[in-house]
Formats: sequence, structure tokens, C-alpha cells
Amino acid sequence: MTRPPLPPEDLYRACDPVALGFDTTDALEDLGEVLGQERAVEAVRFGVGMQGDGYNLFALGPNALGKYAIIREFLEGRAAGCAAPDDWCYVHNFGESHRPRVLRLPAGMAVALRADMERLIDETQSGIRAAFESEDYQHRRAAIDEELREKQGGSFEDLQERARGKNVALMRTPMGLAMAPMRDGEVMSPEVFGKLPKEERDRTERVIEELRGELREIMQQMPLLERQRRARVRELDKEVTMFAIGHLFEAAREKYARLEQVAAYLAEVEADLLEHAQELRPA
Repeated sequence: MTRPPLPPEDLYRACDPVALGFDTTDALEDLGEVLGQERAVEAVRFGVGMQGDGYNLFALGPNALGKYAIIREFLEGRAAGCAAPDDWCYVHNFGESHRPRVLRLPAGMAVALRADMERLIDETQSGIRAAFESEDYQHRRAAIDEELREKQGGSFEDLQERARGKNVALMRTPMGLAMAPMRDGEVMSPEVFGKLPKEERDRTERVIEELRGELREIMQQMPLLERQRRARVRELDKEVTMFAIGHLFEAAREKYARLEQVAAYLAEVEADLLEHAQELRPA
């Protein structure tokens, strides 16, 4: 039996636009719920409510269905009702440079810490530069160098005086320091020295050999004196650096005194700057 065709007026339901109460859909608020996906919505709600670690949501369905938007909406709604999570901040690890350290901070503090560290480093660089360029540092550094020169020069001058008293000249040559016999205040040539009596030549050679031994001892002391000078310069550099940055780090530690991890990190940064003070000195 053939069914009769439906007339056009039975194929749609007429709706009076005036009865809708709006001109365009732009005037309507978002619905705020998902239509026709009750089971999917319930599954997402259940999954978002899981508090344990290691759980994931897997959404399968045709493209352009709105899976991502739906899940994100649920996650944002869930997050809005929870306390803000802590900040996690990665910083340099001075003990193991290839393994950064992580600092756990109250929500919003990481951005403030980064800004404070950037400002602290800028002020530290300016302070260190000014400290090393100050007249006080230059005078103290010059005094250390001058003391070394006086010790070195004094040792050679003393030896030179003793040698002169024994008719031996201590001379600087292109090959280094050398000694030669003297007579009447003048250095004797090898020819003149060779004409002296054997006993006098032997006595003079013994004296020269003794003086050479003293010279070797003096020369052996030079590296030690230089090491002492460098050590004193390092201590001076640390002292000057500490004077330049100490108050800056003290203020930073006071600000973050309640955050033990941050306070410890600031102490490590300061210690590293002091340890490498010489590298921070202007060339």
C-alpha cells in the first residue's frame, strides 16, 4: 500500500519570531552545558574528580565535536574551586651544575623572585665594578704589589752588598744573573783572573760558589712570594666584593627569610660570587 505524500505544511513547525524574545542569537548567553552527550559529560565529570596521580582522560570521537573544549571547560571549572597550586622554580645548582635545583614557592612568588634576582644581579655587577675601580682598592692592591717588589729587591740588594764585600760582582745579563770576580771595584776579565795565583783563584771560586748557593735560595723563594701575593690579592678581592654586595644579599635574605629554600639559594649565590671575585674584577 502506497503511503500518501505529506503536504509541505506538515514538514515543518511554524514559529513566530516575535515569540522568541530576541532579535539575534548574539543576545543570548552561553548555554553552559553540553547537549546530547549525557554519558560523555558524566564520564568527564567523574574523571576530573579523581584526585590521585597517574590518571588520564582519553576522549574519542569525530573531529569538530568539541571534545577538547568540553574537557577544558570542566578542568577550568574544577581548578577555579581549588586553591592556587605552588610555583616551581628551576635555579642553578652550584654543587652539580648539570642538574638544576627546584624551589617550591607559594603561588605567584616565582615571578617576584625572578624579578628580584634580575635586579639583584644588576645591582651586584654595578657595585662590584665601582668597588674595584675605587681609589681605596687601587691603593691597597698597589701596596701588596709594592711589598713583593721590596722583598724581592731587598733580597737581591743584600746579596749584592755581601758579594761586593767579598770582591764579587752580581750582574744582570741577557741570560740572567751572573757573578764575576772584582778587583778595585772593577770586574776582572777572564784573562786577568787567569793570571792570579792559584790559591787566590780557588778562594775566589769558593766564594762565588757560596754566593751562587745563596742566589739559588733567593730564586727558589720567588714563587713562594708570588703565591703569597696572589693569596693576599684574592683575600682583598673577596673583602672588597663582600663590602660591595653584602648589604644587597642581606636585604634579599630578609625578604625571603620565611622561605628556607630561597634563603639557602641566595647564600649559595653570594658564596659563589665571593669565590670568583677575581673573575668579576674589571680588566
